[in-house]
This record gives sequence, structure tokens and C-alpha cells, in this order.
Amino acid sequence: MALQYLTLFPTGTFGKFFNQTFAKIDCDSLFQCDSIDRAHNEPEAPRTIPEELKHDFSMNGLMHIGDWYFNRPYLGNNAAKRIWRKGDIDQKIELARKGTLHGMYGST
Repeated sequence: MALQYLTLFPTGTFGKFFNQTFAKIDCDSLFQCDSIDRAHNEPEAPRTIPEELKHDFSMNGLMHIGDWYFNRPYLGNNAAKRIWRKGDIDQKIELARKGTLHGMYGST
């Protein structure tokens, strides 16, 4: 796997799981940019990834791209805000203890 990985991702320093590239980035300036929270001016979110971007989204073909579409724009600080109650948190802790807490990446 390591040799295959190195040939697919020839840049950066070899790390435990992924090659690593370090760069100085001004995060404050990046997140203050108006473009970061701007709509795409289309009637709905795209349903497919353009061919020229599939390698970027799939780590050069290493990851499977499945169908998971939702059209929920959260722009201009109007994102849904979750209110966490003690009971909600206690329930999540108990599910995590049992190994059945389901999240974005499967059960934990």
C-alpha cells in the first residue's frame, strides 16, 4: 500500500496515513473573505461532481464517490443552530459507550 500510495501522491513528506505538505496560511484573512460565504447563483446545488474535479474529491481515485445529495444553502450566518440539552448529550455519551453512536463517518 505504501508504494502504491507514494506513486499516487508523489508530493509532500510521507506520513503515517497521508503525505503531508506544510504551508503558512493566514486563516483569519481567508475566513473574512466575502467569497467564502457566497452563493453560486444557481437554482440548486450541483447534483454531480464535474469530471475535471473528481480526482480532487476522490483523493486521486483512492476513495469511492457515492450519491449523497442535499440542497441546503447556509449562507450569511443563517445556518441552523442546534440547541444541546443535557439529556441529548447524555444520550450521545451512552450510545458512544455502546459503540452505536452514528455520525457522519459511521458508528463510533
